[in-house]
Amino acid sequence: MHRNLKTFPIVFVFACILRAQPHPLAERVLILVNDSMPSEAGTGKTGASVFVGEYYAEKRGIPKANILHVKTSTEESISYDDYKSEIEKPLKKFLEANRGAMKRQILYIVPVYGIPLKVSILPEVPALDSVLAGMYASPNFIVRIANPYAGPTGGRPPKFSAWSAQRDASGFWKMFIVSRLDGPGAMVAKGLVDKAISAENNLTTAAGKAYFDYQGTRTPADGGYYIVDEDIRKASVLSESKGFSTTRNTQAQSLCGAAIHPASVYSYDAVAKNVYVNAYGADAATSFSVKQLPEGDVTVRLKNETVNNTGNILFITLASADPRTYIKLTYPFVPFTGWSKTEKITLEKFVDGASAAKAEATVDSSMETPINSVTELKISFANSAISLSRDGTVLAQAPDAGGGPVGVTKISIGARCWNYRLNGLIVTAKSGAVLWNDTFSSDTTGNYTWDMVPSAGPNALWAWGWYTGAYDTYRFVNGAVGAQLTSYTAGTIRKPIDPSPASATLGLRRWNWNWVPRMLEQGVTATWGAVYEPYAEYYALGGNVFDHFWSGYNFGESFYIAQNTLNWVMTAVGDPLYAPKIFQNPALATKALDAVANAATLQSGPIAPGEIVTLFGDGLGPDALTFAKLTPADLLDTEIEGTRVLFDDVAAPLIYASSKQVSAVVPYETGLRSSTQIIVEANGARSNPLELRVVSAAPGIFTQDSSGGGLGAVLNEGTSLNSENTPAPRGSIVVIYATGDGQTDPAGVNGRIMSGVTSRPALPVSVQVGGVDAAVLYAGSAPGQVAGLLQVNLRVPDTAPSGLSSLVLTIGGAASQEGVLLAIR
Repeated sequence: MHRNLKTFPIVFVFACILRAQPHPLAERVLILVNDSMPSEAGTGKTGASVFVGEYYAEKRGIPKANILHVKTSTEESISYDDYKSEIEKPLKKFLEANRGAMKRQILYIVPVYGIPLKVSILPEVPALDSVLAGMYASPNFIVRIANPYAGPTGGRPPKFSAWSAQRDASGFWKMFIVSRLDGPGAMVAKGLVDKAISAENNLTTAAGKAYFDYQGTRTPADGGYYIVDEDIRKASVLSESKGFSTTRNTQAQSLCGAAIHPASVYSYDAVAKNVYVNAYGADAATSFSVKQLPEGDVTVRLKNETVNNTGNILFITLASADPRTYIKLTYPFVPFTGWSKTEKITLEKFVDGASAAKAEATVDSSMETPINSVTELKISFANSAISLSRDGTVLAQAPDAGGGPVGVTKISIGARCWNYRLNGLIVTAKSGAVLWNDTFSSDTTGNYTWDMVPSAGPNALWAWGWYTGAYDTYRFVNGAVGAQLTSYTAGTIRKPIDPSPASATLGLRRWNWNWVPRMLEQGVTATWGAVYEPYAEYYALGGNVFDHFWSGYNFGESFYIAQNTLNWVMTAVGDPLYAPKIFQNPALATKALDAVANAATLQSGPIAPGEIVTLFGDGLGPDALTFAKLTPADLLDTEIEGTRVLFDDVAAPLIYASSKQVSAVVPYETGLRSSTQIIVEANGARSNPLELRVVSAAPGIFTQDSSGGGLGAVLNEGTSLNSENTPAPRGSIVVIYATGDGQTDPAGVNGRIMSGVTSRPALPVSVQVGGVDAAVLYAGSAPGQVAGLLQVNLRVPDTAPSGLSSLVLTIGGAASQEGVLLAIR
């Protein structure tokens, strides 16, 4: 017997496309293009610099008269004399025409792809943009002058237009905000415009994640370095308070003391005839299978690439078909910073999970060269002994007391926090027969199974960290802003050290320490960096940039408030007008999440996957109670009038929402964790998080008055509602409705409306009526209802007591709430 309780209407939502309007500051922007720049793929017959400049003008509604054409070097560096004659002179002529009309009008200067990046004024190499920003400060170049618009984190100066007008009226020299549209190609520079405009209307607090790379080792005695580290930490706290999903990587506590790490990768090097493996800040491994080998030798030939971190380790495992029987080599490298002063190279044989033989070699930092310069490791194993040879010399050996064969069938080579090259893999049987011989004279990487860890920075919206090479760490979402405090982060923007795109994942080979182009390739919308040695105390601190950007200042304003000097090496890359609407209003309203309860019991406690829950608080949703709709895929929608409920950033299907109460279905993915963090998001503003324990089942029976007690929501045979006036006869069939049964078979689908497919709890189900076991005839999905609502059909026991009897549902050992009643006659 099945019964539908509710039918959900299907609603289709159509969005209209609005025609772009000129930006309010459009007439106050001057675009600087280089007519000497040739065309590129995607620019047609138009020069690449002019193409980018005209595209920006069109999208922002900037008058074409505000595009200034110059002819200058297409290289990234220009001499000071050429800068003065080819860029500054025509620029000042344009600004000062008509008695300085454009000088008064222009606030923003946007050099685009093709305009040189830096000016050579030896021994200084300032950023061209920084020189343009302060070009009216003095007739002669003075390195590192004070930026008059700069301010501290937490300060709220006037918007630049008002500040500049007041400054002009006071007779001070004219300053400009200068931010460029540049990158490794004209299409990258053009993309900065598209991403900024798209994100201005669509950005929400849930658009992506914030990443902050904090060292966590600095003290006030470190001066400027401590200030930077504290800025990163405080920025992460601010990010959390704004409702962004925030990751703070503390290098002092991370694996191998590493920064936010890139994806571990492997790549065949056709020139060197070897395979490059990068496991910076992570574990990476490769394996291959051989014919069962009871005794023999395994040789791994290596070329060390980088040993520069704590915890660099090489693992070689010779595995049998039995996971409890294997031989494993653990080979640590120097330095042992943060470890004990003495480490051991260990070769150990395990049989049925117990150690059968163990060979060790004690090492310390004084042995750095032989430990780190290893080119060959050979493991020999026989029924009588195991041994390890390094570069042809026996390093450690031990007798095998058990004397039993391992039966090796799989060989794995793994590394932690180490970049290296595989030069050869040789497997030899006791007889001398070669079972595997690969010298990588050709690309044989397809013969191996590679276990590579993904990068630690996916879906990045904000990023701020320091002191790492420009690894392939992030994948930015539209609207993302991020930077890295490292020397020469913008030493080059257009010309990679290694032009091959394939090398983008190989450590530092493509961009070295140049984080700006790396982030541009990874999809960032706005960034900043240093064209030369910046010094920490003169670097625009990300915490200051974000503090102002998140408070409604545009990107150009935010960067120049945070940048304390002009005529310096710092440059900003991105549309200076970029300002998401989400930050233009007053501070986001506080959304208070007070409690999460089982929707049937109204009791707080651990939750189960698929459980229907009720969330209580203030400002959680629309003022009026609003019920859910179905998506075109017939799934219960995860949003009701701007309200979402997130379980570890997974949006839950919603049943209804109101300001003080929301009902949701716990996503089934939650069952993979021991706890989950719950946040309610309403129109981009996020509530405080609540963390709850996750259990396999948390059953609750729905009751008629929705209090969690009294008569249960039970239908008698014949579909009348069970009550004292209509009790259920002994021996009849009744239907109860509950939730919290956990994962199902087949596995539950979030928001699915159950029709034609029956799912049953993965855990055993039982029911007691008045303390008597009842026969459960059916326990599973309720037809026509959302996955998570459990229907149980049972026969009222012949021996159940008449009157109001207790009703208890047990799933996998977890019992439903007390006080639920069934009327029996």
